[in-house]
Amino acid sequence: MSQSLSTELAKRVATALFFGPLAIAIVLLANRIFFTLFTMLVALVCTWEMSENILKNAKRDSIAALVLTSFCFIPYMVDLKPSHTLFLGGFLIILFFSVLVDNSKWLHSWKIFLPVLYIALPLSLLVDVWNDMGRRCVLFLLLLVWISDMAAYFVGSSIGKRPLMPRISPKKTVEGFLGSLVFTTILSVPMGLLLLKISLESSVILGLVISLSSSMGDLVESSMKRHASLKDTSNLLPGHGGFLDRFDSTIFSIPFFLLAVKIIL
Repeated sequence: MSQSLSTELAKRVATALFFGPLAIAIVLLANRIFFTLFTMLVALVCTWEMSENILKNAKRDSIAALVLTSFCFIPYMVDLKPSHTLFLGGFLIILFFSVLVDNSKWLHSWKIFLPVLYIALPLSLLVDVWNDMGRRCVLFLLLLVWISDMAAYFVGSSIGKRPLMPRISPKKTVEGFLGSLVFTTILSVPMGLLLLKISLESSVILGLVISLSSSMGDLVESSMKRHASLKDTSNLLPGHGGFLDRFDSTIFSIPFFLLAVKIIL
């Protein structure tokens, strides 16, 4: 392993060891208002990164996107429960296939609303999961997304040879994708039994849903960065890039996880 790669890995691990336990503590200990505010803060930073660095919006468009992002969380402040899961899942699927056919118009014609649809609404649904299904359900989702990301990174960097989608992201490999799928599905079983008290079959289904949607989210964000000629969305998180680089998989996974839970549980 080269020295630069070792340094990057050390930064990545150090950042994860700091922010991972912090996120878990907030999920398990925060009250509804604090958890909503924390999730809104993450959404605002991700929206800013996308608006400023990927879409290269004018200041007024960036500010408008940030205001609309904030509005997505207001209903949860007063304990209202908006229902937009199905609509959002449909939008994300359309966005994914748009990326596959290299339709860069998505990145330039929705200057204000794309960050809201892509970032704010999915993350607001995380508050929905926390309110309706409990802290353990949010923890289950976050841990499996992290496992999916780590498995793809370590398997891909160690034995990956065949590019998964070289036009979108040359570094992502078939081996990394399969490693993510296998590890996430296997580890979903004990986590489902311990955290959610659900059956083996339900745990496996949720693990598959999280792994697949997580990979989709990673590819979508990679395509957006490629169109904007970016390596990272910012440098706020050493070793990981920006908040959007860290939460891209989580953002995409939330609505599909919520749909799967409502169907099978």
